[in-house]
Amino acid sequence: MDMAGFEIMKMNSFEQFCVNYTNEKLQQFFNDFMFIREQKEYMREGIEWQEVDYGTDMQNTIELIEKPLGLLSLLQEECVVPNGSDQSLLEKLLTTHSSNPVFARSKQSARNTTIAHFSVVHYAGKVQYNIDGWVEKNKDAVERSGLDVLSESKKPILQALFPKPKNGAVRPRKPSLCASTVSHMYKEQLLNLLETLNTTRAQFIRCISPNDHRQPGFIDSHLVLHQLRLANL
Repeated sequence: MDMAGFEIMKMNSFEQFCVNYTNEKLQQFFNDFMFIREQKEYMREGIEWQEVDYGTDMQNTIELIEKPLGLLSLLQEECVVPNGSDQSLLEKLLTTHSSNPVFARSKQSARNTTIAHFSVVHYAGKVQYNIDGWVEKNKDAVERSGLDVLSESKKPILQALFPKPKNGAVRPRKPSLCASTVSHMYKEQLLNLLETLNTTRAQFIRCISPNDHRQPGFIDSHLVLHQLRLANL
């Protein structure tokens, strides 16, 4: 599985949020698989070991995103209620999570012309997000006819991603908005992926670019360190 890396752009929107949410979950899986399970094995075997926290602190950010009244829940709600808007979503986020240590209202500076509305503390650092367009992007559901075409594909990967309704059931003409939003489908697919990964003997390959110039024999130490920090290594 080739995964997009953690993203911190000048302008971070809904797309960057989804990528970073995925990385948060996969990094937690990596920490659990590589370190936490090993520590538990040491304890079972009676090996002297000073326990180290390898990622339980990431749970705060994951709960901010996933829990009831979390980011995804409030975004979903805003897509269902009449006259839902980005501004209303932002107000709900700021009110609900004002005391959350991994969430904050963004502060604008004179030197920063990019508008950011709130920030989330991810494992790789704090990311400032612009909320413009989130509600509309989240409503970007695939039409029934498109799903039908994809489910009839001969490609195994498309058959797995877009299965036919079971037992001859007919796909509803107007699926509920809650079930068809981008964030809902994204979360479901991510959780299914992690469920599959938890049944495997996973192996991990971390790729580090030595420089941005494709120059052989040259290592940009600042770039390498930046990548290591983003990978939480």
